[in-house]
Amino acid sequence: MHKKFLTLVLLIIFCALATAQEQLNWDDFADVSFKPVYSAIYDTNFLKPTFGDGIESYRGKEVSI
Repeated sequence: MHKKFLTLVLLIIFCALATAQEQLNWDDFADVSFKPVYSAIYDTNFLKPTFGDGIESYRGKEVSI
């Protein structure tokens, strides 16, 4: 009985670690700046984000805020 319980607990812990996400807060996004970029197609400027090294390190990762 104890062996089954221990196996279940370890399985739950493993699943929790496998699906864990990085937890960010809004201060982490202070590393993003925007610059205007002209679009001839729309004849207007759009704001293009520029990502700093800190926030860029999360590229391709699933995060939550």
